[in-house]
Amino acid sequence: MKTFHLDIITPTSTHTYENISYLRIPGLDGLIGIEANHANAIIALDIGEIKVNINGKNLFFSTSGGFTDIQSKGVQLLLETFEESKNIDKSRAEKSLQKAKERLGDKSQDFERANQSLKRAKNRISVFNKNGKSELSILNLKENKDSSEIKKILSKRDETSLVTSYQLKKRSLDINKSKSAIVFDKDASLGEKIKLISKDKCYSIFAAPGADMLIHEQNPTTNLTVFVKRANIIKDKEHSIIPDPIYDPLNETNIDRKTAISFEVKEGDYIQIICPTGRQCSDFVAFDTAKLSKGIEKGLDWQTTRTFMGNTFPGPGLFSKFYDTDHEPLVEVIRDTVGRHDTFNLACTAKYYEDAGYFGHPNCSDNLSNSMEKFGVAKKKGWHAINLFFNTSAGGQNSLLSDESFARPGDYVIMRALKDLTCGTSACPSDIDPCNSWNPTDIFVRTYDKKKEFTKSFAFRMKADSETKLTKNTGFYERTSKLTRNFVDARGYWLPNDYTCLLYTSPSPRDVEESRMPSSA
Repeated sequence: MKTFHLDIITPTSTHTYENISYLRIPGLDGLIGIEANHANAIIALDIGEIKVNINGKNLFFSTSGGFTDIQSKGVQLLLETFEESKNIDKSRAEKSLQKAKERLGDKSQDFERANQSLKRAKNRISVFNKNGKSELSILNLKENKDSSEIKKILSKRDETSLVTSYQLKKRSLDINKSKSAIVFDKDASLGEKIKLISKDKCYSIFAAPGADMLIHEQNPTTNLTVFVKRANIIKDKEHSIIPDPIYDPLNETNIDRKTAISFEVKEGDYIQIICPTGRQCSDFVAFDTAKLSKGIEKGLDWQTTRTFMGNTFPGPGLFSKFYDTDHEPLVEVIRDTVGRHDTFNLACTAKYYEDAGYFGHPNCSDNLSNSMEKFGVAKKKGWHAINLFFNTSAGGQNSLLSDESFARPGDYVIMRALKDLTCGTSACPSDIDPCNSWNPTDIFVRTYDKKKEFTKSFAFRMKADSETKLTKNTGFYERTSKLTRNFVDARGYWLPNDYTCLLYTSPSPRDVEESRMPSSA
């Protein structure tokens, strides 16, 4: 990754930093990100936080404003004040905050000056409070020594429990030694609310315990809704969400924007490709490692896949596999939280950008070729990649439509390797069309061991602004799954589509695991 030189100049001092890969500054109109080779500019700064990434390490500074001078040789910050987070005196900052609030309430004081002072005091505290501790008193809760309900929920093997348990383990938090408090008791009324204000940063676990529903009593467990209002709202466009892992991953890799990586997985292992910022696309390729070792390059092929699956792209369920040109399945889609991908277009190519007038523009095909070269894969001018998160569809009048990605921050696809595979994945560099919302960002890849278990799921939302929920099995699945494999997603549950597919169980030359015979045959 290219780096640049940074000078921070104040009326009393000068500070120099080398090997800067990313700089974020508080502009008057919002946060601004700067990388190497940024266009020359002079930008006025507001009161706020400065983020500097040096050799992969983030430093945070507080400033009361100034100017940024961006030049080809580097960046200069001309600041009124400049203070690193670790050097901020918390006690002094809190006193400044209180004083600023008093000024703001005093009508005899200059409002703008008082408001600016308040902004500075708040910023100092938010920069300082990057770390904290966890205890009930932070939320003003009274201890209840019985934490058995939380323990009971965490003892289950569903994914929410597994994710929570993993995060507790990661942070060395022992639930057996924890203290708990009761927020609502059995006498709580419908719609009752409680407001908790944190005195410091903490980790909180909220549980909604309840017994299994009895059909004859109709006593379902109701939801507990938790709203988190941040003390300092993050407006950074680069803010990303990476979902917590369910199990210990085999490997985790961040793919920097406009680049690609290659890696190997064993048969049965899981591959999770995550879109941390949303609206970012990723090209995925895979080869049978056994064939590749013999010099035979047979990669994923979208034309073969569409023909066998009968869909524009595979998804969790019956028709979920990607095939190579030998008609052998290589990966199976286990989970998809987006539901819109592209299997019509090549990974972006040098020619695509040249035709648009952008000569020398980074492209996924060259990035994939360079990353796969170490495995002996021949370079290609255009890759038949699976273009994940691309919003592409077939329109009327024999047209192919493309628009901004449906992916939201933290959306992902999980695939299971059906053979030992050699894979490549990119973070698409396109900034000349809407596929990445004209703003290429990173992609995150995570792999899991085959011994772990992931249920097949689509993501769905009851409303546009609802949180994502994954498709679940019904209480009848254990019985119905013995009668058919043809299940469809219906409002968040897997329901049998028909019971006729078991009539056609003779092995298929293309896939011995599935029958494509229609139910009406």
